[in-house]
Amino acid sequence: MQYGDKRRINGLEMPWHPLQIVTWFLYPMIIIHYFWFLMPLLWPNIADIIVVTVIFGLATIIAFISAYEVCHIDPIDPLILSKDNNTGDDRINCYLCKVHVHSSSKHCRFCNKCVYRFDHHCKWLNTCVGGNNYRYFLGILMSVGTQVSISFLLSIAYLVEIYSYPNKYNYRIDNPHLLGLSEDGVKGVLIVSIIVLSPLIALLYQLIGFHIVLVSKGLTTYDFIVEQQRLQREKNNIQRQTIAKSSQNMTPQKVNQNELELTKIQSAAETV
Repeated sequence: MQYGDKRRINGLEMPWHPLQIVTWFLYPMIIIHYFWFLMPLLWPNIADIIVVTVIFGLATIIAFISAYEVCHIDPIDPLILSKDNNTGDDRINCYLCKVHVHSSSKHCRFCNKCVYRFDHHCKWLNTCVGGNNYRYFLGILMSVGTQVSISFLLSIAYLVEIYSYPNKYNYRIDNPHLLGLSEDGVKGVLIVSIIVLSPLIALLYQLIGFHIVLVSKGLTTYDFIVEQQRLQREKNNIQRQTIAKSSQNMTPQKVNQNELELTKIQSAAETV
């Protein structure tokens, strides 16, 4: 979607993004994986079954509610809807929306609107994340992170148990919920589960940690990226000035080499 297209209201509007459809397919797989495969293998202690399943179930409910709210809420700057075009120190003019908006708002080219306290555009949810729905986005990260953690740890625990204490494990694979999987079949599913969940849990933990840092510093993802670009430009300028000064006392051949390095730095700075 480019500038000038119809403004998107929320993530539930069509057209749907391919990554959004992938999300709709993958997330139910996490739920099915637990209730069909991992839960039937839980230890016979009823307390273990209840506690782990209740935590996983609550995380599932929170994830669904949070995902709905993120996609349902319109993160647009409220000044656009109110058509309040008054100027002020905390407002900037958006020439695309043709109205003054909050200084923390940014125009998203995918949604074709200014988003209040813009954080980022999430293609997995097909909507912008901003001040109006950011807390629900954090709810998704925390709840899905909890679900994936439970599934990952149980998969590792079961696999270790199979090889270390087979006598304590074998009777549990007769559970009818496992659809007649053999011991080798269970091992295969566990190994595949660990392989699939490992990068997913690493990504989720990285995102959770990143956003915890952002919240603690009062920043958005957009603010962080802009600051990193500013620091990179300053670094490039320092390198450019250093090369320019050092070239004054060099031979013509070395000067040409430094000019080449200077050109490379300038090109890199323009792409940041």
